[in-house]
Amino acid sequence: MFFNFFLAIFFSGSIGFLWYRISEKIPELIAIPDEVIVARLHEDSARVRIFLLHARTFWREPRYREALWRFCEKIIQRTHILLMRMDNGLMSLLKKVRSYAGIANADGMEERVSADEEKKEAFYEQFIAAAEPPRANFASMDRSPHAMPSRIQEVRKRRTKTSLQA
Repeated sequence: MFFNFFLAIFFSGSIGFLWYRISEKIPELIAIPDEVIVARLHEDSARVRIFLLHARTFWREPRYREALWRFCEKIIQRTHILLMRMDNGLMSLLKKVRSYAGIANADGMEERVSADEEKKEAFYEQFIAAAEPPRANFASMDRSPHAMPSRIQEVRKRRTKTSLQA
């Protein structure tokens, strides 16, 4: 509430100061003759028109078009790199803030676990470990290219002859 009140006062003061500065300049602006304003307007528009004319002739020349496209490519590539660096910086800052807050795991994902949830997780892990089938010992198995450790080979032996060879 106090913060909103402070912002309202600050906004009102800024508007008042802006009005004061503009009202000081209005008499000076009225004193400028219209001919000077119009001449300056023509001068500025002529500068813009000449710039656009040069840019258009530069674009129409086929020998400069490749250089222009390379320039555009370089600008876009640098912008892309800058955005990626900013993203990486923000992510590292986010990980650092989360680690200081104590709510980050190794992946940087947010994780808050209560004691009850930890007990439930440990209880379920016991059942998962007991339900897993025993793993095959790969060190003692045959290393030939046809030997594949699978449940199918344990149940059924490999055929040595096909029906066409018999």
